[in-house]
Amino acid sequence: MRDHAATHGGLFSTAFEKVLNGLTRKPWLVEVESDFLFGGTPLRQFWIAAVPFDDAIEAVLSKCPHGWGARLISSEILTADQITALNLRLGDVMELGF
Repeated sequence: MRDHAATHGGLFSTAFEKVLNGLTRKPWLVEVESDFLFGGTPLRQFWIAAVPFDDAIEAVLSKCPHGWGARLISSEILTADQITALNLRLGDVMELGF
């Protein structure tokens, strides 16, 4: 019984690692907008989140002022080299400076 559990755990671990690796190769790009106007326009920021799809917006908004809104946008705005240069790890959420 223990051997079966160990094998099953190993399969789960390998599958989980593949998911984690996939997340770091394609993080989610999130556009955040302020709830106030600055010169007649809301303030916009772009963030990147190396988290599961369902958690991306919440992860970014947890780092922004209360009341701001967010939406997922295409991560294809960034090149593969730019994403690699960010050196993201699973769970990383950071504001981009553009």
